Amino acid sequence: MDVLSEMLAAMRLSGGVILDTQFRDPWSVVSHFGPDDCAPFFPVPKHIIAYHYVRSGRFWAKVGGQQPVEVSAGEIILFPRNDAHILYSDGDLKPVDAHELVRPGENGNLPSIRWGGSGDDSLMFCGFLGSVSPDEALLQSLPPGR
Repeated sequence: MDVLSEMLAAMRLSGGVILDTQFRDPWSVVSHFGPDDCAPFFPVPKHIIAYHYVRSGRFWAKVGGQQPVEVSAGEIILFPRNDAHILYSDGDLKPVDAHELVRPGENGNLPSIRWGGSGDDSLMFCGFLGSVSPDEALLQSLPPGR
């Protein structure tokens, strides 16, 4: 096993997809996974790694003072330190807290968000990976998002 594989194996990751989203241009949301988001699925992890898998469309993602990054269909964006982040099609809009938009899943379906205007769709699965590992050196060495 190489060093990276050993480090990842030691992290003992768990997680899952917890949200199905459809955003229509124009839109802007701020997202941040918390322990309450994870609790229904797994024991609350020591470290949370947020992610968004883009099924279709494209949008921008921004963390703190970092430059925004464009994300497109087929890509996954990771937030290894679970930083609050803004996802948007229009950077001039005030972001809405994603937690305010979540609708419960029905008949075994994932909870969902359907939000935005009447333009093009961006579809995502959103989730988290959690780690109970006491050593977060690998996570701290990664950039805030991508």
